[in-house]
Amino acid sequence: MIELADIVKGYRSASLSLTVLRGVSLSIARGEFVAIMGPSGSGKSTLLNVIGCLDGFDAGGYRFAGEDVGTLGTDALAALRARRLGFVFQSFNLISQLDALGNVALPLVYAGDVARADRLERARRGLADVGLADRLHHRPAELSGGQRQRVAIARALVNDPDVIIADEPTGNLDSATGKEVMAMFERLHARGRTIVMVTHEVEVAAHASRRVTLRDGRVVEDVAMCSAA
Repeated sequence: MIELADIVKGYRSASLSLTVLRGVSLSIARGEFVAIMGPSGSGKSTLLNVIGCLDGFDAGGYRFAGEDVGTLGTDALAALRARRLGFVFQSFNLISQLDALGNVALPLVYAGDVARADRLERARRGLADVGLADRLHHRPAELSGGQRQRVAIARALVNDPDVIIADEPTGNLDSATGKEVMAMFERLHARGRTIVMVTHEVEVAAHASRRVTLRDGRVVEDVAMCSAA
């Protein structure tokens, strides 16, 4: 599904040149649940942004489901993100003016070819799947942190993406709510979803089937987990 070969990524300005990823090679098969770990500054979030086609790269190669990502233009990358990737962020990234239903339906608006009635029905089903059928018309400020993350997960799934990209999905949650969210990810993985998650918490990474550790922009460990928590 995901094939990275010797990826190099840096950031440059008039006064600064910083190489963050230093030849990262990584293959992720369909249906894997991969946790990416590493100390602050190791490059894990940059790697996730490259995998999610949010950032480009300076050297190396990236193939997503056989397609050469490095050759895609801006519109093609946007279409790939909209149709094949679902994103869950630490800060939820919900639109405060929209209710839960509107937030979940939003990726279908960007897709551009789904009728409004179909968008709303798919959003309703998505919210029901994450246990929020009774919160359709609540705005983010009216929801708890765990409920907001469940809205974000429903939004990530509404397009039936090939891969879920999760950046510290429990980072803003208390431990009990974090366990509930990770139980949802386990259920998604059990259904065959491909999940790539960045976390700094060992307990969260233990839910994955594989752990990749970065240090100084390089992969220093890539191990299968004995069992998910």
